[in-house]
Amino acid sequence: MAVYTNLFVNPQPFGANTGWAINFGTGGTATSSRPTNSGGPAGDNAYRATWTVATTSTSAGILFGSSSTGNSTTLPATDGSVYSAAVYMRCSKDQVIRFSIEWKDSAGTTLAGTVNSANTSVAANTWTKFELLNKTAVASSVFARITVYSSTGGIPWQVDDWVEAQAATWAEGAELPEPFHGSQANTGTKTYAWTGTADASTSTLTISESAGVTVELIRDI
Repeated sequence: MAVYTNLFVNPQPFGANTGWAINFGTGGTATSSRPTNSGGPAGDNAYRATWTVATTSTSAGILFGSSSTGNSTTLPATDGSVYSAAVYMRCSKDQVIRFSIEWKDSAGTTLAGTVNSANTSVAANTWTKFELLNKTAVASSVFARITVYSSTGGIPWQVDDWVEAQAATWAEGAELPEPFHGSQANTGTKTYAWTGTADASTSTLTISESAGVTVELIRDI
């Protein structure tokens, strides 16, 4: 049996935007919403950024994890420890996306050593999983912030363009089978649960071993 703990306490998100935010991008402005009919791999809830003023460049999108200390949604990190991050995302148009981990010190300053995924082409209205596994927190790390931004090779966001994300996951350890939250329906060998109040606590994914099946062969001699 393997148990994974999502340390982000509002991963769906549901009921509030706590821990989620938007990087508008150069010249841009966007509004946030929480669709309840997204039909994503981890359910219908998501966080959406919709641009009301176009950007003039890429490097804009959704982020999760607080950028200041003393916030319960902060993604905890200890220098020298290993972490993994994952999320499901989709956007309204073909785009190039980069998934990143930023390490922060106790003052909220971004430390050298940001970890980036490859710039990845995603198709419009298609849910895509991004992950960064087995990443070691740099010296002086106290917490982290995760970004899901348009990137080099992409197209600036225009008015009414949007990007969504769900099941934002931050876990200690080198492995992470999937983005998850505690409200997902149990399936097969996978069980999902909250460790406390739903959408306000850490959550767990437990993967049990498949039950063995014994087959007895009987034949006449």
